Amino acid sequence: MQKTEKDILCVPLLGSYKDDGKTYIYGKVESGSFTPGDKLMILPTKKECIIENIKTDSTEMEKAYPNDNIHIKVKNIDENDIRRGYI
Repeated sequence: MQKTEKDILCVPLLGSYKDDGKTYIYGKVESGSFTPGDKLMILPTKKECIIENIKTDSTEMEKAYPNDNIHIKVKNIDENDIRRGYI
């Protein structure tokens, strides 16, 4: 079954890091889609964050889709609140 952008958002996270004081999370979009300004809830901690921007490699994206390997700049969450395997 092919995943689409209309499915529930699922991005298994590979990790997080800080760059210039900003928090980034990264992983692969398995299903769903999102854009800068959207709120995300990180599971299992249920901490919320807001997407500031989305990049793949060094290209900024307006929207992330299934199968995109992405880096997301987020606010309202710290890199220490993110672990590999969180969603």
